[in-house]
Amino acid sequence: KELISVFLDHPKMIPKKICLRKNSMRDESCSYISQILYNTGLEEIDLGENNFFTPRGLKSIGRALAGRSLAFRRLELTDNSMRNKHFLTITEAIGTRLDLIPSELNLRGNLIGVEGAKSLSRMLSRRKSPINELNLAENGRKGKTRISALLEGFLANPALTP
Repeated sequence: KELISVFLDHPKMIPKKICLRKNSMRDESCSYISQILYNTGLEEIDLGENNFFTPRGLKSIGRALAGRSLAFRRLELTDNSMRNKHFLTITEAIGTRLDLIPSELNLRGNLIGVEGAKSLSRMLSRRKSPINELNLAENGRKGKTRISALLEGFLANPALTP
């Protein structure tokens, strides 16, 4: 909290890349992170292994992503136990602005199901240039093989199929 306050008071001190992995972030932390996301030229952020996605925290981050003036080059959301509803919130926020879809997106180790994959594929199909890196390793839900849930979601998007 204190470090984020320093960054907000002195935006020129903010590096281009911040790693906030394994910080057990909750709503208050998401609120502070949202301010940095919205108010800075940050290019890369790693929010992996936090499991911080409460509805309120996630909406705060989604609003900040949608309100940014420039895109991330890299967005890391690994190992956060994100489910379909989380992906819908994030992809709807980012997907409203084509210029905000990152060129590198790491979603490894979440629980993307069919609906989350559909939402993600809709967002990616709107991007004007190809995404350079998309990591979907270790995703899926019980009852379906991981790859079949992801493929079903991606294949449901006509913009991504021949």
